[in-house]
Amino acid sequence: CPVCSPARASFFTGRMPSQHGINEWINDSQEPHLPGLTGQTLISELLQKAGYYTGLVGKWHCGHDSVPKPGFDYWFSYWVSQYPHRGKQNFSDQGQHVVEEGQQSPLLTNHALEFLRAHKADPAASQKPFFLFVGYVDTHVPHDNAPDDLVAEYQNATFRDIPDEHPVPCHGFVREPRPSHPEVERQRRIEYYAAASSVDREVGKVVAELEATGQLENTLIVYTGDHGLNCGQHGVWEKGIATLPQNFLEESIRIACTVSWPTGGIQQNVVSEELVG
Repeated sequence: CPVCSPARASFFTGRMPSQHGINEWINDSQEPHLPGLTGQTLISELLQKAGYYTGLVGKWHCGHDSVPKPGFDYWFSYWVSQYPHRGKQNFSDQGQHVVEEGQQSPLLTNHALEFLRAHKADPAASQKPFFLFVGYVDTHVPHDNAPDDLVAEYQNATFRDIPDEHPVPCHGFVREPRPSHPEVERQRRIEYYAAASSVDREVGKVVAELEATGQLENTLIVYTGDHGLNCGQHGVWEKGIATLPQNFLEESIRIACTVSWPTGGIQQNVVSEELVG
């Protein structure tokens, strides 16, 4: 437990876990049919109270991304929307509207590195362990505008790993079928695979910064996400909401979860079949 036995630092990429049920998303409003955050203790509050210097960069996904949330010393999220993946970006920098231009994820990485460097340079903050939550959205719809060099890498891909399947009634009403035109489907797959590679590259930059500053071995890193994606598997496109009712197809619910903390006693290069949430 990082609260009871603090790591020197911790770095998360993905999205916040849920303390309640299964929801498409959490709304920060008081709408009666949606769960809100009122009365919830955030992980940032627990860690800040335990002496951590805390930061969030990227997607919050619990409503009102532009407003810094309790427990975060550093907040860089979205002003209105997480889109587009490339072009004019509207961000919230400590609650102030800022506009940046370019590929979204490298811009977010720049601010993640800014957080790490500010933590190390500040005499008071550097005495504390840090907690950094980074939320990239490359693999989310719309499946376009992935980095050109990564898109080029998949132009000749066969996508043999994806079976040619069509919907079956037991999965419910299909809200998001696979594209009817093969070339449209192929282009979406190219963009999706390139987007996944983009996330890998950006996380690599953050890890490289930790290594360069001698913090990697004693940083708890949790790399995960909140859902998978069907790229035509089962005849659908998208995640659980591709069908009504929401599906629990393997591609929707089996996600990556990689944990590293060499000096914290976590065994390295081990594959576990345990379920985690």
